[in-house]
Amino acid sequence: MSNGSSRLAFFKKNISKRVFRTRNGCDCVACAFIYEHGVIVRNISHAEYLADQEENRDVKYFTTKEARDEFVRTQQKTPESSGASQS
Repeated sequence: MSNGSSRLAFFKKNISKRVFRTRNGCDCVACAFIYEHGVIVRNISHAEYLADQEENRDVKYFTTKEARDEFVRTQQKTPESSGASQS
């Protein structure tokens, strides 16, 4: 199963549930609200849209804020972002 189809399955599994995304680089009120409160996956069309957004934009969705925040923390610990030199 490709990552795209596995992510679509994730969104379909979470129809009628709230998911939380990473920051998308926009600080408008709507994006800030969605980051903080998440978005409910409404139906299959919405699931397909969110999977497409995740594939084509720099965002990733999670079932909890904690999982999202942990993912972000692990991404920030890369050698490039920590200032560690590579030999």
